[in-house]
Amino acid sequence: MPPSRLIINSRNVLDLNQGFGGDYDAEVSRRELMIVWNQLEQDEASAFFRRPGDVTAIPKYSKGPKARESMDLWTIGQKIKEGLYKKLTEFMDDCHLMFEHVYHYYSNRSTVYKQAWNLERTFKKAVQPLVDRYGYCCSKKMYYTPVSFSCYKKKDCMIPPGKYFYCHQLMSRDITEYYFLCVNCYNKLPVEGLDVSQTNENESMLIPKTDFIRGYNPLQNPERFVFCAYCKKRFHEVCVRHCSRISEDFICMDCSQVLDQQLDDFSPLELPQHHIANFLQMRVNAKMKNYAEWTDDDIMHFRLVTNAEKIVQLQPLIKELYSQHGISEVIPYKLKIVLAFQIRDNEPVFFFALNAQEYYQDASPNRRSVYIAYLDSVKIFQPSSLRSTAYHEILLSYLEYCKLAKFETAYIWACPPNPGIDYVFNCHPTEQKTPGKKLLRNWYSTMLDKAVERKIVQRYCNILEKVTSDDVRSPHELPYFEGDCWPDVIESAIEKAKKELETGIPEDKNYKPNRRSGSRNLPDDFGNTMAKLLKDIKKNQDNYLYVQIQDRMEVPITDRSKTFMCNFIESRDAFLTYCRCHNWEFSTLRHAAYSTKCISFHLHQLEPQFVCDICGSTNVSWQCNDKSCPEFDLCNECYIREGHCHEMLMSTNISYHDFVKGFYHARICSRGMDCGIYLCASIKKQAQHYVTCLQCASCETFVEMKRKLHSANRTRKNEDEEFSRRKRMRQDA
Repeated sequence: MPPSRLIINSRNVLDLNQGFGGDYDAEVSRRELMIVWNQLEQDEASAFFRRPGDVTAIPKYSKGPKARESMDLWTIGQKIKEGLYKKLTEFMDDCHLMFEHVYHYYSNRSTVYKQAWNLERTFKKAVQPLVDRYGYCCSKKMYYTPVSFSCYKKKDCMIPPGKYFYCHQLMSRDITEYYFLCVNCYNKLPVEGLDVSQTNENESMLIPKTDFIRGYNPLQNPERFVFCAYCKKRFHEVCVRHCSRISEDFICMDCSQVLDQQLDDFSPLELPQHHIANFLQMRVNAKMKNYAEWTDDDIMHFRLVTNAEKIVQLQPLIKELYSQHGISEVIPYKLKIVLAFQIRDNEPVFFFALNAQEYYQDASPNRRSVYIAYLDSVKIFQPSSLRSTAYHEILLSYLEYCKLAKFETAYIWACPPNPGIDYVFNCHPTEQKTPGKKLLRNWYSTMLDKAVERKIVQRYCNILEKVTSDDVRSPHELPYFEGDCWPDVIESAIEKAKKELETGIPEDKNYKPNRRSGSRNLPDDFGNTMAKLLKDIKKNQDNYLYVQIQDRMEVPITDRSKTFMCNFIESRDAFLTYCRCHNWEFSTLRHAAYSTKCISFHLHQLEPQFVCDICGSTNVSWQCNDKSCPEFDLCNECYIREGHCHEMLMSTNISYHDFVKGFYHARICSRGMDCGIYLCASIKKQAQHYVTCLQCASCETFVEMKRKLHSANRTRKNEDEEFSRRKRMRQDA
């Protein structure tokens, strides 16, 4: 399914969020609607809306399929008198249509626009008693925040709202990856397609150009509605915090009380607790209790959501340089992502994210170093007066954790995002301002001054002071972190130095070797390379901080948290794109609570990862049934293409959600074992094996999945009958 916020089809006119249907049992009386209508009609701002107007006389009016339907108070009043409104939402939709018509065609400085804005305020106030009485969520017309997507081909190329683009979805078992291209990059794309092997470790592949679908990033994207499975009332999906992955059917609050049914909301409080998260939670809350504004209701909770083993991807020239100096071309590290949340109005809300890379004793040249890659926060923390203090305490506690874990140094890139660019969380509140470079540097300096005062770290300085004091003479002595700004700078400097050495023509005709920069007694290309690097280091010296945590240690670093990974949150870009495609934003407290619930559900789905023994894919569908190779696993594609010498059975590591989709497809599929749909061939093979099997582990999983599916169908049928029975009892009473 395409991203839900997008408008995608062959003609680019299908709005995936449209639809206001649903049959309701209760009728809204004419008298109640006439009370609201009279308040609107008597308002001073309603003069323009009392009679149908000639929309063709509007300067901005456009004829054709894009022309907007108009509405007015006279027409609404006639519908009320004729009894055409069978539900309250129909009346509210017509009123919103009347206001939106003005907002679309008139300038926000015009008198008509201001009148519409004032009349809409009157409408919301007048209709709210009916909304509360009949159990709806709100009377507002809600929109998602317009966002810009990054073009995959060029990272600095953005797809703003109101522009067309091309998109491809790479489906996998755990997550769906989206690849966006702007129109210009798509037109320049060769027929063979887009190479995505650099970002997909499990598959090396080209996405054909014909597989991209044209789409439109809308300027205004209405929020999705959900309908109660029993009373059929309409609600905003965000208002009721409904996550379709938890339950496809939505049950409103009133009906859930009748059914006495409670659903698991997959709270982040129920996520597994790890050592680092417990350490941060204990230290930070203990420090915050010293402030008078702090209360027990403001407690911060922390969860480690990714603790994955990664390898830095070296660029070609630096890889060649490392080999010349006997340095390993593999730099392993641990990627840790920690999310912090508070309980606001009885709902958990994420407000802070820490993305750090930890390099152990065997990760030269980053030996015993920590790189704080990304920090991001949302301005919903309470109490707001302690917001900056709380963030300082989180970083101080993490540096203290690094000290106890025997790390020696830490590096911080103090560079704020450009205006309108999100680091981790999608769509920050409009009142949240992005700090400038100077303000951010001062903020980090204040935090590190506290760290020195508390003796958490020994000292800190900028990167230029570090390079000068250590007398760095070659690029291989500089730290090399994944996603940092310096790998590209180092690669470019080496390339330019090599080119000058080959041609004998310096890029800068006024260049003179800098003896103080560490170029003496070194080959010309190294000295020239360092001279070029020093120019860039001097430009960005204040944006890159070096922290000396403690002196050289020999004790091995051990991680007390188990290794695990959630695919959609393993990188900033993947997480941000996934949130944007699913409209998980943090622009308001309402949106933040909904997004937290959806993200938490995905985090709850973490399972031990099995990989295909041929291609390395995590979409394992088959396991060997022979005792000679019990740990041999295959994905469905490799099973069809390569096969195995022993009997293969359906993997026991399959989620119920995937089983249901595969099972219903397998019942109607006629392609036999050659079907490429995930789990289809696995289920068919397992069904054949089950007939003659003496109950192996794979068959137990198969039977349990079928029993669970059968039970779910019976439960839904029984719920329908029980709801009808209780409803009849309440009506009779």
